[in-house]
Amino acid sequence: MLATYNTNRLVLNVLTPLKAGPVLNFYIKNKDFLEPHEPKRARLFYTYEFQRANLACEYNAFIKQTNIRYWISLNTNPDKLIGSVCFSNILRGAFCSCMAGYKLGSFFSFPSSCLDCNRLMKWSKVLPGSFEAASI
Repeated sequence: MLATYNTNRLVLNVLTPLKAGPVLNFYIKNKDFLEPHEPKRARLFYTYEFQRANLACEYNAFIKQTNIRYWISLNTNPDKLIGSVCFSNILRGAFCSCMAGYKLGSFFSFPSSCLDCNRLMKWSKVLPGSFEAASI
């Protein structure tokens, strides 16, 4: 499992707490677009401190391989986040499963971005040794 993946147009990165600013900017700019599809957020969610703490938790989960969130940006502007794809509830062993979800900002919610992520994030690449044995 890598912390960064690339396609012809996209970069997917697991972020550290040092990137709380770009994550906060993504959520603030897309608040109205994402709000109907996500849980109700407390005002604290839209703060630098919250995003920094959340990225720390996500990074620790990535190290433990229990939850993996890749933040998506364009190759042409890698510092601007356009969305994320997340693999959660990762189970290894005989059951080999996880949940996958994604969110894209309002300006980038078009099918080709979703297809790029989908093609790139094949289970055997993201979670080596688990899903390839199960032919998933």
